[in-house]
Amino acid sequence: MIALASHEIQSIDKVFFNDQAIDLSTDIDGSGNVTSGTFNGKARIKTALGTKTQAADSDLGSEDSNWTSSHQLKGIAYIYVRLEFDADVYPNGIPNISALIQGKKILDYRTSTTAYSTNPALVIYDYLTSSDGMNASTSEIDTTSFTSAANDCEDSITLSDASTQN
Repeated sequence: MIALASHEIQSIDKVFFNDQAIDLSTDIDGSGNVTSGTFNGKARIKTALGTKTQAADSDLGSEDSNWTSSHQLKGIAYIYVRLEFDADVYPNGIPNISALIQGKKILDYRTSTTAYSTNPALVIYDYLTSSDGMNASTSEIDTTSFTSAANDCEDSITLSDASTQN
């Protein structure tokens, strides 16, 4: 069990065993079993996004009598990894396990919607107002400046190759 965040996140896209990527959209089956590459049949990866309503992982509960349906880890995004020993697949023992995620869902106070965002102004605003950050009240923040900055961060610019990006 590897905790990734103490809040809900948007998605867990890839898991890495050392530097080898396992794409969760293509390399695992519906039960979390790795179905391709080096770790085919030798690993299972289950994920939880940290919702406030997530249930305890039933596979872990059936494999470990200490893990019950009460162990829901509500509000904690995590991956549960089970490895099958194989000295050829894991010659150096348990690999370093990491993940590529799309992070915290944040409030866009301009639209009153909460969703994943890469807008730097909204991310900083979330940090300032979040209880996980500075816990500042909105009256302590110049929201007019943040609105202007958030809008500027979403302006489309043309790159030298004629493509565009914010």
